[in-house]
Amino acid sequence: MGVATRIGEVAKEKGISLKELSRQVDIPYTTLYHAVKRDSKMEFETVQKIAKALKITTKRKDGYLG
Repeated sequence: MGVATRIGEVAKEKGISLKELSRQVDIPYTTLYHAVKRDSKMEFETVQKIAKALKITTKRKDGYLG
């Protein structure tokens, strides 16, 4: 599982839709949606913004973001 997939899972666990998350981090919804669904690579700065919005760390613990 890649970072993008994990972001989608964490958002779901926290009850935050990808649409809402995209608004919070100011990236197009379709960009975030496709990144999560295709487990695409993401720029580290984007991952940091998303992690901040989800209130999680970008440190990897047992291979997972969270």
